[in-house]
Amino acid sequence: MIITLTGRMGSGKNTVLGLLKLPSDYKIIDADVIGHELLTRDYVREQISFSFPEAIEEGQINRKKLAELVFPNKVSMLNQIVHPYLIEEIHSHLHPKMLINSALPRELKLIELSDIIIFVDSSDSTIKKRLQDKFSSDDIDKRLKSQHSREWYLDIADIVLNNNSSLEDLEKEIEKKCIDLF
Repeated sequence: MIITLTGRMGSGKNTVLGLLKLPSDYKIIDADVIGHELLTRDYVREQISFSFPEAIEEGQINRKKLAELVFPNKVSMLNQIVHPYLIEEIHSHLHPKMLINSALPRELKLIELSDIIIFVDSSDSTIKKRLQDKFSSDDIDKRLKSQHSREWYLDIADIVLNNNSSLEDLEKEIEKKCIDLF
């Protein structure tokens, strides 16, 4: 079974991934990790340098600078460069027992690929509180604005995990809603 774990930034996808009791034969793919790795490849860096030359420092992509340039209005330009490679990478590692961690299931063609979609649901206020030490309030707003709405995720989800409370409550949600997955 192919499972996609999804949600908005700061919703707790990685926390859920750590709490899920995946069988040992399950393969995990993290789209963010692959995307960050792709930014180190020459052919991606070259394409980004044409669209966002200010993001290149000492021959490398400065991810913080790139984020400042793309959020919220130029994300689609970046996605047009990176997503084809990201889709190719994910699809080249497909496995019958797999969990894919991705905030962008539609863009990465994961909806039709997945047997189950788990949405980690957190309110804007919870997300802002979680990310306040990592990003400015303005940065969080810009990034959230560039993502799908909470309602969009609810529409595609087979399982919704509420993550607006404690870790213990999240563990109970997972135990209750994901017990029969594996």
